[in-house]
Amino acid sequence: MKRILSALVLCGLLSACDDASDVPTVPSYVCGNYTLEMTFSEDGGVMHAVISGDAVDLKLTQSASGAKYAGVLNDTDVVLWGKGDAWAMFVGDDEIMIECSVK
Repeated sequence: MKRILSALVLCGLLSACDDASDVPTVPSYVCGNYTLEMTFSEDGGVMHAVISGDAVDLKLTQSASGAKYAGVLNDTDVVLWGKGDAWAMFVGDDEIMIECSVK
């Protein structure tokens, strides 16, 4: 009886590990012609972004409102600014805002 109970408990524990809800999701966005995935450092000071397949670490910078992350990707300035779930991307010197939507 103990063997059967132990086997059932073990199966229950193992099946809980396969639960898809335990796997963290990476937010995915579409920003104009770009795709964007982002994760954040534990303290929120760095955003690791994958922009159309190219990875870049962006640092938190001063913003009047929301969160603003800036860095350089392939010799091009990149700024991601967000407030809540809404994000916008600025690429290069154009200062043109590209709105991002959830993928």
